[in-house]
Amino acid sequence: MLSTQQETIAGPQGTQLYLETYGNPQAEQTLLLVHGGLQSLRCFEQQFAPLSEQAYVIALDLPYHGQSAVVPSFVQPSPALWAQGVRAVLEQCQRLDKPLMILAWSFGGLVTRHYLLTYGQQGVNGLILVGSLFGALSDHQRFLSPLTAQVLATMGTPQVLLSERIRAFELFVGMLTKYPLPPDARDAQYGYNSRAFLHSLGVSDQWLTEQPWDEMQFLAHLQMPVLLIQGTDDALVPLDYTRQLARRMPTAQILEYENSGHSPFLEQPERFNRDVLTFLSTHCESEQARVRSFGDAA
Repeated sequence: MLSTQQETIAGPQGTQLYLETYGNPQAEQTLLLVHGGLQSLRCFEQQFAPLSEQAYVIALDLPYHGQSAVVPSFVQPSPALWAQGVRAVLEQCQRLDKPLMILAWSFGGLVTRHYLLTYGQQGVNGLILVGSLFGALSDHQRFLSPLTAQVLATMGTPQVLLSERIRAFELFVGMLTKYPLPPDARDAQYGYNSRAFLHSLGVSDQWLTEQPWDEMQFLAHLQMPVLLIQGTDDALVPLDYTRQLARRMPTAQILEYENSGHSPFLEQPERFNRDVLTFLSTHCESEQARVRSFGDAA
């Protein structure tokens, strides 16, 4: 039986963060799941059970999303806010001294990059980036189609009429997959997307910001293995953007999912889970062997 726990903790600026954990808390390997913008940890429901077979799985709702709270009105969303939220969750779960692998989707890739820039790479033994914004945002804009760029700009601009923003939001939800999900899954997705959209109406234009950094130097000096999973028909994070990102990271491999859009874990869950488990198994074993070798040498 899958061991689960639900918890709400105090995050940055006292913001209440909701998280769920799956699997054995005594497991050496931690796998943190970071959802995309306007999503929730609910998007990973088909991953909780299989992935917890090889790691202690932590899934969180970012501020404004899911069951987490909005930040106080005097605090503006920033790269620091996202990074501090992730850190607070890992501290609460007492996993800072355990090997950490991060699986991040879409905007979650940007959150993950901020976390590494803020707290460093030590202890992180792998990244799984799914249609993610881990690379430069300027490049992402360059690869977008005019329609997608307009939808994202309209949806995230507070000065635009609410009716136009809602229409753009509905187009955005339709872009999350290549083909419509089954009715129950589609309704659930629309529900948690709507919740985050409404909670963030006044601030979502500030989410896509980055810390000052040397992009090429940062990507070239990543020390952990990286798996990029990318739908070939992704309208929100185009394939060419992710291919360029793969070329800039010496430790990266890319898996391209035909007939999949922005959500491979929803569109092809069996293949996705199998690929992630293979990556976990390979690199967890490598980490364990490295630790044993270090101990023998000492």
